[in-house]
Amino acid sequence: MRLRPAFITITSVSFLSGMAMQLIVSTLPLYIEALGMQPSTAGYLMGGYVLASLAARPFGGRLCDRLGRRPVMIFGSALYALASAGFLFFKSIWLIALLRVLQGAGYSVLTTAAAAVAADLLPKERLSKGIGYYGVAKSVSLAVAPALGLFLLERYGGHLLFAAVLAISALSCALTIFQKGTREACRKEKKMGSKKGIWDFLERSSLKAALMQALLTFASASVSVFLPTFFSHRGIGYAGIYLAVSAGGMIAARLLLGGLLEKGGVRMSVLPACALLAGAYLLTVFGASFAAHCAGAAIFGAGQGMSMPALNALALKNTPPERHGKASGTYYASLDFGLGVGAVVWGALSVSLGFEAVYIASAALCCAAGVTAAFPTSKNGHAAP
Repeated sequence: MRLRPAFITITSVSFLSGMAMQLIVSTLPLYIEALGMQPSTAGYLMGGYVLASLAARPFGGRLCDRLGRRPVMIFGSALYALASAGFLFFKSIWLIALLRVLQGAGYSVLTTAAAAVAADLLPKERLSKGIGYYGVAKSVSLAVAPALGLFLLERYGGHLLFAAVLAISALSCALTIFQKGTREACRKEKKMGSKKGIWDFLERSSLKAALMQALLTFASASVSVFLPTFFSHRGIGYAGIYLAVSAGGMIAARLLLGGLLEKGGVRMSVLPACALLAGAYLLTVFGASFAAHCAGAAIFGAGQGMSMPALNALALKNTPPERHGKASGTYYASLDFGLGVGAVVWGALSVSLGFEAVYIASAALCCAAGVTAAFPTSKNGHAAP
């Protein structure tokens, strides 16, 4: 598959924005603690970030269909960069909370528009494979940024860390300025006029993919948010290795299985992915050795790498280009919703029933997503009769 320069540019934007986001996420709890605040404060800040992101998604998708992809990307990346600059000057928890809300809104608008651009640039028959390549950039940032962020914070302190976030965010913003747009699709959307109600912001044909992704992301919050705490409670000291192995499995699946996703369709990709993810959660909680946990991490990453490109492509597959923005907003809102709700629910469940119940319930959610994937999808995105 030959990659166009415009596609390489938008993939670079995805990588840089992912780096800027992950550098903050991975270090904020330690930074907050260093300022003399309770660790739980970082959880509230993450909640505000997710809520702002979730609220902004539908508006970002609608705006990039109506106004064009590039202006919305520039606005989102500039907002994230300006909010990042604030970390260099403000130490008040209330101002930090405001900065996180602004970052959440900016990041969601930027990534929604960027995903729409990536879809615009890909031929329909190569959508799954292309989305897989596009997602590799985010997976690499997930693998690299946490270690880099912790190194900068521990060695040089928060000032240099936030300066790096600002520099990366500014570079991402600069790339969006030169990104080739897809104006024709936006002209068509303008001619179609505006629908009233919720469907002015959400794409009907993307709802099934969004539902499945919400279930899987809800489940994955048990790893992305609570795995270090779970391992710490068990006296296991290699949570970082687990996350690195899972990122490697995700990248490998995206690169190696793209052709399979295109040929097999959503059932042949999402059903096995759901089975892999369910097995990974059970192996994580019941595994008793380093090898078992590494195997669980690799399986978890492979399941994520198979499911996300397939569901992202499904969300866009039956959507005309002039509505790619709404489709991307609908799909990515499911990620925000699953992560935000999952963090709250799993936190409460871990206190009341323990982490074993959290990971068993996560496996059950993957099975529910698999059952949903088993039903055929009609052209309007709903289950076919």
